[in-house]
Amino acid sequence: MKRNKQLFKSALLIALLALAVPTTVVNAATAPTNISESSVAQSTADTNATTSYTTSELNAAKAYQATYQKLVASDSPTSIYDTTPVLTGSFEPGVMNKSAISQIVSWINYYRSLSSLPAVTENATTDRPAQISASVMAAAQSTPYLPQHGLKNTTKPDNVSDLTWNQAVYGSTYSNLYFGFPTSLGSPIRELMLDNTNTEGLNAGHRGWFLSPFLTSVGVGSATSSTGRLYENIFVVNPMDGYRVATNHVVTYPGSGMFPVEELQADNGTTQIPWSIAFATQKDIVNGTTSITVENLSDGTKGTVEPSYNGNGGYCNTLVTFLPPATLTVNSHSQYRVTISGLSSETTPSFTYTFKTFSEKGSGVDGTVIDNASTATDATTETAQNVINTK
Repeated sequence: MKRNKQLFKSALLIALLALAVPTTVVNAATAPTNISESSVAQSTADTNATTSYTTSELNAAKAYQATYQKLVASDSPTSIYDTTPVLTGSFEPGVMNKSAISQIVSWINYYRSLSSLPAVTENATTDRPAQISASVMAAAQSTPYLPQHGLKNTTKPDNVSDLTWNQAVYGSTYSNLYFGFPTSLGSPIRELMLDNTNTEGLNAGHRGWFLSPFLTSVGVGSATSSTGRLYENIFVVNPMDGYRVATNHVVTYPGSGMFPVEELQADNGTTQIPWSIAFATQKDIVNGTTSITVENLSDGTKGTVEPSYNGNGGYCNTLVTFLPPATLTVNSHSQYRVTISGLSSETTPSFTYTFKTFSEKGSGVDGTVIDNASTATDATTETAQNVINTK
């Protein structure tokens, strides 16, 4: 119980620090990648390399593609409200319609599935504070360049009552916050998942909550200011979730198995977005000798980096983020191996997993497909063994 209370306090601190600002991009040239000299020596790629996929991997890719394409087809509704927010005069926070909320939750679950996590549900109870806080922030035109959890950098609008303001403070404290000009319902979720525009750096705290193995439900709120900026709040810090048993002992991004290359690239084309590994129960395992090696097993490129961030998040005891080696080739038809080593753990001194890439916008895979029986292992076998070892 004491551990869970400490987890909750740490999780709340992370929630208060995490803030996504889509208009601010981390400069990859100055980010703490800590590329080792050995990684530079391995930068020559085999341009003729091909990747083999099993039939089960092909089927997994097709299932993800079908889900993605279905989501895209429903991503631009004409209206997202049952009651439209009124931000001037007599303030009314508004009510989102169930279809829009369901679409946003489905996007979250798409990303959770990529990391082998169970789906979460909409929480009608937390929809309300999420909507109130989003509308109050839109009315106040909260600056996206300062932390806004708890509305500590927002001035209460004159037309917002004290009661409503307190509800907005509560909602913003426990939510992932998005500020931007999205083109679809899925855009804010993708922005928060990539987490490369976080004003607090490369801690991937928003992703940590979305991909928490403790998370059960989310609340959704959204409002647009008079400037056209969207304020979206996703209520993720459910206090009781901190007392649950984690569904997964280790959560990675990219996830093991099959993973879409598009989710390793920002909209500007850069692949320098933070990758992450979260250990649900193990803590104090990262030290000064911890490093991460990422290998493209298809073309031979690889590199070793140090953690960009080591802390906790999403009720997980350890959350490690890192930028992939600049020498690594990232494409839609390769197999990768990720190894974090130098951990202060007798049971898990290192952790290794593999994944293969594909295009979520395509059909099938760009490589040779072989029968499952023709290969001893597939991209998920190694990870399954690692998860067993961390229990």
